Amino acid sequence: MTPDSRGGDRRTPRDRWAEQQMLTDPPEFATLDGRRDFRLAVPTPDHPLPALYLDGLAGAAGGDSTEVLIDGYA
Repeated sequence: MTPDSRGGDRRTPRDRWAEQQMLTDPPEFATLDGRRDFRLAVPTPDHPLPALYLDGLAGAAGGDSTEVLIDGYA
């Protein structure tokens, strides 16, 4: 993400890690809960389920077709 006039890049190292895993190794994305900062980003146990669902689809597709739809905060 390129910094802009609205405050720049607000992504954390966790966000960057998650994006890279989804793009390059989707099955590895499921290990996100093992990161030390996971609880800071996940308010409820079901919060990451939509991302894990997409992770499963990307893994089933071979991961080659995964791309970023919205880069940053929408």
